[in-house]
Amino acid sequence: ANAWHGFLDTLVGREECAIMESGGRARLGNFASVKVTNGETAAIGAACQLRLTAREGDLLIGEAI
Repeated sequence: ANAWHGFLDTLVGREECAIMESGGRARLGNFASVKVTNGETAAIGAACQLRLTAREGDLLIGEAI
């Protein structure tokens, strides 16, 4: 029941990302693997790591690490 369902949109720099996998329930300070799903660069489809830093409603904001 702690699995993430669907996609969680967040920002890494100017890139919009979707959560690809997570180590558990979403909490601020957790780390998550994300896959870039839209953006202006060739980074689309690339995977990266982020740290969840803020919450706005159902939206979690992360910073790239």
